[in-house]
Amino acid sequence: IVESLSPVLNCARCGTDAGDPRQKKCQNCGASLSESVTFYPHYHIKESQNEQDLSAERQLVGLSHPNALLPRQAFAETPFGDLARHYIVEPEAPHLAATLRVPQELTQAIEWTQHLAQGMAYLHNNGVSLGPIDLWRIALDGPQARWVDFSPCEMIAESEQAARFGQEVRALAEIAFYLITGKRHYDESIVIS
Repeated sequence: IVESLSPVLNCARCGTDAGDPRQKKCQNCGASLSESVTFYPHYHIKESQNEQDLSAERQLVGLSHPNALLPRQAFAETPFGDLARHYIVEPEAPHLAATLRVPQELTQAIEWTQHLAQGMAYLHNNGVSLGPIDLWRIALDGPQARWVDFSPCEMIAESEQAARFGQEVRALAEIAFYLITGKRHYDESIVIS
């Protein structure tokens, strides 16, 4: 975990890092940043000797969505000796959904699901499959839900997208059902008020 040397603004409305503290409006939602406070964000850095270990995440650098804590930068260095080391810089993930007690309040679970669906749609529109979906890949920060851990992601050929993306949408619906009911499998007898 590292701390940025440069401050950024965090939009009070949507939670997106606004970047330059001199910005006046959020680039994501258009809200005024006048009441936002600058802070020094923390990042998680992954390191590997094998460039292929980080290849999926490296392909996502440059993509940005408020509901996905996507990798910010990829680089290689040779800090000592002759062996190159490969790095991915990604935002630090807040509280993971896997640690939640269930069931959660219906309105909150629906709001989280909406955020995740928007992030998923953005990734799908860019040809990115999330891969296996579970509660360990979802970070929660108050009312905000975001995708994390993009190591299992892959770019999908257009001919395979409908089937793969359909499976991921179904997995997201199963997660929403679990958050609302505490049950892993659908049961007609469960009543959601």
